[in-house]
Amino acid sequence: MRQGKEKTKARKSVSEILSDMKRDFSADPEYWDWLARLEMSDASSTEEKNDDAMLFKLQKAVQVYEKAEAVGCLTEEPLQWKTKVLTCI
Repeated sequence: MRQGKEKTKARKSVSEILSDMKRDFSADPEYWDWLARLEMSDASSTEEKNDDAMLFKLQKAVQVYEKAEAVGCLTEEPLQWKTKVLTCI
């Protein structure tokens, strides 16, 4: 039972760290590249690489770039960042 609570605390701290990073670095295009790669890294490291899991992670990475585009942080054309997402696979 204690390990479950520790994992929950760890997850909260990771969430807080990611939130702090977004606050501090969201104006930097490299932050968005890193975040999209993070989304995809989970997909490439899982043992079961089924198509649905990969598609879900790909969609999450695309959403990262769409958020970056929405806040005006991307200096690239949409085709360029979509190509970056595909290189993360």
